[in-house]
Amino acid sequence: MYSNINTKNLYFVSPKKDISILYPRIPDSRELFENDNIKRICFSNNIDKCIIATTQHHLKKKLYIYNIKYVLRDNKLVKRSLGVSNKNIIKNKLVDDAHLTNEIWVCEPVILNIVGEIKLDRRKIITIKSNIFNNRRDEELIINIPKYKITLY
Repeated sequence: MYSNINTKNLYFVSPKKDISILYPRIPDSRELFENDNIKRICFSNNIDKCIIATTQHHLKKKLYIYNIKYVLRDNKLVKRSLGVSNKNIIKNKLVDDAHLTNEIWVCEPVILNIVGEIKLDRRKIITIKSNIFNNRRDEELIINIPKYKITLY
């Protein structure tokens, strides 16, 4: 299930402005049927898809966009990471909405660059409907996210 992940063009979104390093962990805010034993950092190859995943858990008016500068492996800086691809997350049903978020798991510590910010307008809502495939049955997922504006630095 693990593979060698190319970290180029992967994005991470957070309400925190000054993140320089992240370590894999089990997320505090997981979905009901989301995997609870693989330590990871959740990235996406698409900023818009990061917003879908992040705004479900953060109610801030501003989020910050990061990409990976380096992966830390055995006290060396490298560009590729051990991780779980979006295809394997979906195939193994590790996260219900991975087909919407393009979620990719990086399973090693990373050094980040801040590359932009997102301003959220919570007065205007975008509704996304999709089927999800959880461990119980197929069901419809409705996600409400705020309208947003992305500014890259």
